[in-house]
Amino acid sequence: MKIDNFAPVVIPTLNRFDHLKRCLDSLLKNIYATKTPIYIYLDAPTKTEHMIGYNKIIDYANEVSGFKSVTVIKREKNLGAVKNGLNAINETFDLHDELIFSEDDNYFSPNFLEYMNKGLQFFRQEKNIFAICGYNYSIQMPENYSNNFYLWQGFVAWGCGFWKDKYRNVDLTVNSVSKYIESPKNIYKLNRVANHYFFQLLKIVRTREIVGDIIFCMHLVKNNMFCIFPTISKVRNCGWDGTGFHCNKEQNNTFSSQSIDKKNVFDFDNIDKISENKKINHILWKHFRIPAWKRIALLFFKNGFIYKLYHKIKKIIILKT
Repeated sequence: MKIDNFAPVVIPTLNRFDHLKRCLDSLLKNIYATKTPIYIYLDAPTKTEHMIGYNKIIDYANEVSGFKSVTVIKREKNLGAVKNGLNAINETFDLHDELIFSEDDNYFSPNFLEYMNKGLQFFRQEKNIFAICGYNYSIQMPENYSNNFYLWQGFVAWGCGFWKDKYRNVDLTVNSVSKYIESPKNIYKLNRVANHYFFQLLKIVRTREIVGDIIFCMHLVKNNMFCIFPTISKVRNCGWDGTGFHCNKEQNNTFSSQSIDKKNVFDFDNIDKISENKKINHILWKHFRIPAWKRIALLFFKNGFIYKLYHKIKKIIILKT
C-alpha cells in the first residue's frame, strides 16, 4: 500500500526532557520520519523546578533534525496536562485532517509511523472505525488468530491516529457522561465490553475531571464503533516512573519494559477481512475484569473506610513483596 499523506505527530509536554528525547529518538528510527511534521505543545511552567527541563526541551527542539519539520507551540499560561493535550489536538486539526497523537513518554517501534499512516489511509472511509491505536495490551492472542491487527471497542492514547471529522463528533463533557450512565441499558452495554468502563465514567462524574480515553470508549460503545489495534504492540510507555499524569510509579516495570515490534516495515494482513474476534474480546474482558467485591467497594465505599482500608492493605503487601 502506497501512503498518499503523512500525518503530523502531536506531542504535548512540559518539562520531561529525557522522556521527550527518548520519544523523538525512537520516531527518528522510522523510515518515514523525514516525511513527518512534529508539533510539540509546550505547557507553561508553574514551578521553578520545571524550568531546567522546560528550557532543555526548547533548546533540543531547535536543534533536532531528521523530521520534515519541528514546530514548538509555547503556552503563555499553564493549561494542565489534560487541557494542553486536548487543545493540542484541536489546534492541529485546524491545520490538518489527520494526526498522530503521542504522549511525551512513549517509545515507538521502527515501523510505527508506517503502521499509523497506512491505517489512517485505509480505514479513513470505514464509518465504524474511530481511531488507530499503536499500543497493545500484555495479552496472549488466540493461537489460531493469524492477522497482525484486530478490532476492539476500546481506546489507548499511547500513540494513536485520529481523523478530524470522527474526533470532533465526540462530546468530551462531563454532562455527556452523566447522561449516558443514567441508563441501565447503557451500563449493561459497557459491561459487556469491559466492566471497568462504568466505574471510570462514574469517577468522571464524581470528580468533574475529563479523561478523554474512557470517554472515547463510551463513544465507541454508544455508536457501535471500534479502534484498530496491532497484535504486537508498537508502543512502550515509559511514564510509569512517578512523573506521569495519572501514572503511579510501577512496581515491576510492566509498561516500560514491555516487548514491542522490532520490524522496520509493516503491512496489514488480510486487510479486507474486517470483523470482531470474539475470542480476543473475551480475553480483553478478562484482562480488565474487576472482581465483584471490588466493584461493590468502588460503588459504595469510594470515600469510605472499606475502600481506604483496601488500599492500605494493598500497599503493605506490595512493600513486603
